[in-house]
Amino acid sequence: MRDYSRIQRYIKKSIIIHYSCSSFEDEYQEISAIGIYNAKNMSTITFSRYNNTKEDEIRLLEEFFTYVSKRIEKKFCIVGWSWSVQYGLDNILKRYIYLTKKTSPLDISETAFFDLSQILRSQYKYSGNLKTLAKFNNLSLDNFIDGVKEISLFKDQNFLAIAHSISRKIIIMGVIFSGCLNQTIKIPTSNELFYLTEKLSPYDVFKENMTKIESLIDIKNVNIENSDMQNFLRNLLYSNVITCLETFLSDNFIRKVIDDELFLRKYISESSKFEEKYRISELYKELFNEKNSSGMTLNRFVINKCILDMKTVTFHNLSTASELYKNVLGITFPKDLKELSVAIYRRHNLIHRNGKDIEDNFILITYNDLTDLIKLVRDFISYIHKESLNLRAIP
Repeated sequence: MRDYSRIQRYIKKSIIIHYSCSSFEDEYQEISAIGIYNAKNMSTITFSRYNNTKEDEIRLLEEFFTYVSKRIEKKFCIVGWSWSVQYGLDNILKRYIYLTKKTSPLDISETAFFDLSQILRSQYKYSGNLKTLAKFNNLSLDNFIDGVKEISLFKDQNFLAIAHSISRKIIIMGVIFSGCLNQTIKIPTSNELFYLTEKLSPYDVFKENMTKIESLIDIKNVNIENSDMQNFLRNLLYSNVITCLETFLSDNFIRKVIDDELFLRKYISESSKFEEKYRISELYKELFNEKNSSGMTLNRFVINKCILDMKTVTFHNLSTASELYKNVLGITFPKDLKELSVAIYRRHNLIHRNGKDIEDNFILITYNDLTDLIKLVRDFISYIHKESLNLRAIP
């Protein structure tokens, strides 16, 4: 792809191309639908299959090439998304030549090409996918289907659903393309990507990880007769149970806070760091730079600052975590946490003293120690999760 700065001259003479095919690996990918967004008049057109015959695919390709050739003659540039050796206009041409045994229907030797995903990476440091960016910019995802799912629909000959998906993606790409050029696109930070667009809830992640730990307790490829290996494995799993606890308490708290402005205000008022660390002049300078680079608003700026602040909290410190949960979310931890506190301190020795206590004695984690801790942590997190459901901030 060519230098991004050159694209400014093509703002009104660009066509965005996106298509769906039978596979991402096949040398000659069978084409199921192709969509085009014309930046000049902000219109879209989709070329779709009617059936799975060779003749129908050729018909689709010829209609597509007829449309594109007229724009290329008028010096339009072509924009794609994540085009590569396995995916792009060259592959569409290769497929047509393979099917018809004819020469290339397009002369693209003088055509300017740009990769929209590369523009986002180089100009905005965004390397996420199209769907996430659309969601973050409140663009409709109606009929949007992930690429892998489109391939399965192709096998079922559901060409209509594929065409609708490609049509939606082209509209999204058109809006994002325009937003890149006029600098109105909102680019999520890494924190926003994780805390605002992550599919799994903190509780689902916790349960999934705990299930993995339980499956490793009696792992078969560790010699049962080798007690040293069994002890070592149980030490690791014991430590990881506490890590799962800490991760849930952190991620759950952060998501609840940023989901409700009143919780956010309470957190800011509770955090002494905002008084100690951030000067107004420094915040303003940082905000100004962020606004120029990623469509940052004051609200987003504050949220990101709070996320960074909350990520520094040691949530395995139950006293700290309890205080924050109570003062910000109104959730009171169970009164008797002595057993859990002992386990956390034991885990500290396992991690930071390489399996020894403060007197240099090796810590032996038994099978019952591990299963008891799993039950203890599961019960505790289940309680916090239930208390976290349907929270309502009180002004």
